[in-house]
Amino acid sequence: MLIISLHRLSHVYNEARLFRYASYSLASIVGGFILAILLVLFIGRTFLKTFSTYIGITAFLVFVGGIILMNYFIYKSLNLIVEKSGEELFKIAGQLMLIGAVTLVIFMGMVLSILGGTILALAFYGLKPPQQQKPAGETFVKSTNEGLQQHRL
Repeated sequence: MLIISLHRLSHVYNEARLFRYASYSLASIVGGFILAILLVLFIGRTFLKTFSTYIGITAFLVFVGGIILMNYFIYKSLNLIVEKSGEELFKIAGQLMLIGAVTLVIFMGMVLSILGGTILALAFYGLKPPQQQKPAGETFVKSTNEGLQQHRL
């Protein structure tokens, strides 16, 4: 659902990098998962008895690396939203999710990731639509003490 939201926001803010980073995050988690499975299936079969523990640990670390990379790209996307919208909760949510991914191994990361996801939901709830900007060259009338004057934007 986050990927879809970032895709729509990339159109709203006319910023292609929002969805590009979201796509990279999806590719990194899928790639980390597939690489971890391949490590267990192919290399684990070859060295079944002697290196099975090391293969399992390596596969787990590869998967966690994919999670960290995914959260890094989400963090970059959320920082772009902060630049475009000014909603600072996106930055806090991105930081918590990234720190949560890094500390996932010590199990504190799960709590930080859940907290980051909750703050992210609040950030989306508080997001205001972009201001409707007047096209360049549009005129407006300004009232002064000397009377009405026409100005060009």
